[in-house]
Amino acid sequence: MRRPYHLVVLLLVTSLFAFVGCSDEVRQDETRDPGFFAREALDGPFGNAYEYRGRIDGELVFVGELRDYVPGRHMPAHIYSAESGWSQATLPETAWRVHDTTERIVRAGEAHFFLEHIPGEDHTALYRTTDAGQTWEEMEMPADYAFDLRGDGEALYLYEETFESSETGYVRKLWRSVDGAQTWEIAHDALARRGYTVGPGCLVVEVQSEMGRSFEISTDGGASWEAVDENSPLARVTEVSNTWTAHGESLLATNPRSFQPSLWVWHSPEELASYTVTGLDAGLIWVTIAGETVYGSTREGQVGELTGNPADWSTTPPTWQPVTLPDDAALFVASDATEPKRNIFGFGDGSFAVLTESGLLRRIQEEDSWEPVSPAHASADYLVEFGEELFAGRSGEFFRFPADEDEEGDAQWTVDEFLTSSRGTIDDAILTRLGGQLYAIPTTPDLAPSIFKVDLDGQTVELLWKDEAVTESYHGLRREPSARMLEVGDRLVVGSAGSFREVVSASGSTILEHSGGGVFALDGATGQAQPLFDGSEEQPPLSVQSMVEHDGSVWVVSATDGVWNVALDGSGMTRTHDGLPDDPNTDILELVHGLYSTGEALYAYSTTSLWVLEGGQWSEVDISELQETAEITGLDPFGAQANTNAIVDLDEHGDRLVVATLEGIYLLDPSTGEFVDGRTDFEQPIYKLLRTDTGLYVSLWQGGLHRLSERD
Repeated sequence: MRRPYHLVVLLLVTSLFAFVGCSDEVRQDETRDPGFFAREALDGPFGNAYEYRGRIDGELVFVGELRDYVPGRHMPAHIYSAESGWSQATLPETAWRVHDTTERIVRAGEAHFFLEHIPGEDHTALYRTTDAGQTWEEMEMPADYAFDLRGDGEALYLYEETFESSETGYVRKLWRSVDGAQTWEIAHDALARRGYTVGPGCLVVEVQSEMGRSFEISTDGGASWEAVDENSPLARVTEVSNTWTAHGESLLATNPRSFQPSLWVWHSPEELASYTVTGLDAGLIWVTIAGETVYGSTREGQVGELTGNPADWSTTPPTWQPVTLPDDAALFVASDATEPKRNIFGFGDGSFAVLTESGLLRRIQEEDSWEPVSPAHASADYLVEFGEELFAGRSGEFFRFPADEDEEGDAQWTVDEFLTSSRGTIDDAILTRLGGQLYAIPTTPDLAPSIFKVDLDGQTVELLWKDEAVTESYHGLRREPSARMLEVGDRLVVGSAGSFREVVSASGSTILEHSGGGVFALDGATGQAQPLFDGSEEQPPLSVQSMVEHDGSVWVVSATDGVWNVALDGSGMTRTHDGLPDDPNTDILELVHGLYSTGEALYAYSTTSLWVLEGGQWSEVDISELQETAEITGLDPFGAQANTNAIVDLDEHGDRLVVATLEGIYLLDPSTGEFVDGRTDFEQPIYKLLRTDTGLYVSLWQGGLHRLSERD
């Protein structure tokens, strides 16, 4: 096994640009040449466009996401048509599912706050609402990534955990805000883990201790601390598994791991009681406060009201009164009972919300009615045109959209019942079309790389190919396909990512062992796969992360071993890596993560370098002009420095190579290796280039699509 570190690098680098491109401002140099391209900002309903899907009925079709600043920043994906005027179609919303430690709505003063983990990105966002969830605004946070938003009615608390180095390990901090998330201060910086308790006027944390587990309590919001007696009732129930909710002068605690219909009530540090809920035969996983009313939810998906005041429960125990949900709304509960999702939220106006399988619904007590509540998010994992329809998929559900909309434009996305009912077979699969055939490639991490043939007319899903050499579950980024496909002439070529198993070496470090993988010629009718290399020890298995066709052969970026040229006649493969970074200590930003073929030349690129293949050897292209104007934007989440001219995409314009960086677009003359005609600047970081049959478009990170044309 060779260089397993490349796997981690290439898997991480696929999400790297989501961080280095987050700056709201991009420096503009007023003295620069305006560049070769003129840019026409397209006035459309779109936000962040990320793919061009060809033409339907003469219309250019793009895929994008609205990036409204509400919780669930990734709003339902939109399909946009252009040419004769912009129109859009919206994907249906799905369940509101976010990280279990970030889906909290808490009160501080007259506002409520919500902490969300941004799907597919390694940071969190904090939002505030002052109208019981109808509108939201994003607030500043003290850390890029924080867990466990808590509140005591006035102050807010956030837990941060950051890996600093192999010597010091994790640094953990507890942040506190007393002005509604306007400013933050450190309340504690010696936590052992994220479990902490916020009660009426007090704060309890589990701290690092050479003697083992211990606790500290603060009654002044973290200004001062003292140890908690290990015999205190509080120490007996302060576990990470407990969840606490403040009700007046009482503190309510449920244990999601318990199957008993009971809850703890902490009236003071010396008074702790456990009560059995009358009329309930299931374990409570969460409680919430709406006005003065206590609501609870169970692991079986029930929601109910707990009668009475917790202060009086010692004489009149609480009674369970079920709350009826709308007929089409089922309470969302996690399959893993040890870490259930928080699924009920209370608001100060007496209304409360429940997390259902169709989104978040708020119940208005006075009207006894339900209404959808932001936040709610969904985004398409892919989009593919097949026949006369568009197909989209997300989290195991599959949708159709007719390509020929009706005159009023009222066509809607509908669930494809056949594909969705096949979830046990092709769960979390990405659909792709090659050679007039529809295929499904699973992304589920615990499945071996495989491909299914989908017959929509015959309503069948058939396993076409599976990487039989895989011995362990596939490890990769969420929503990354476990295999890649290319149609090369009349050949169907498949690249398998293989699988990886974490192994602790003798030195104590974690390494990855690889099995399976490779490039295969696939018979689309029988599923028979013929390896395009012999798999000998001299030719290690390839973990295929991307593939391109160039000059009659397939070129592969392998997570485990660099760049390879695979012959289509099965004669073997050659590691064509000379001239590319090949040091185990190479910075993550300098490793190759993409290939681009112009037909005449093959280019490889990292975020900081560009190479061209000449005579079987890679030669580095001088891009010092790009780096002269680059600015360091700080450390990315992996500890590497990111700059404004990181390369994000390549394309062509005539006989020029278009090099898109975060900050702008450059034109490279391949014959001289020099950049010409200046740089075309944009007001925000570039996301990617989109090639259509009418020209080249630029999609921007924070929303916006520009059509490029030559200057007069």
